[in-house]
Amino acid sequence: MSAAPDAIGRRQGLKMTLGGMIGLTLCMDASLYLRARQTAQHAAEHAAPHAPFWMSFPGFELVFGVLAAFALGLVAKLILFPLLKRDENYYDDAPAEET
Repeated sequence: MSAAPDAIGRRQGLKMTLGGMIGLTLCMDASLYLRARQTAQHAAEHAAPHAPFWMSFPGFELVFGVLAAFALGLVAKLILFPLLKRDENYYDDAPAEET
């Protein structure tokens, strides 16, 4: 079964777009990594004496943010979803209006 020529062109365009986005992301990641490394070295050299010890770890905010987002998703899935879930026939059980 062969795909239509238009679909093949779209698929190739999609692959090129995704490849370009991945390449751009990798370049940005490399530049941000180098900048973060310089910033972490500067922060370690000039850390405030009252700063908490975990702020001296490079990437702490990143790891904390990812874990917090995961925890929020887990809370929504395990706690809020069962509270808000309705039966399949929830709206069908309503009494019919008389005319």
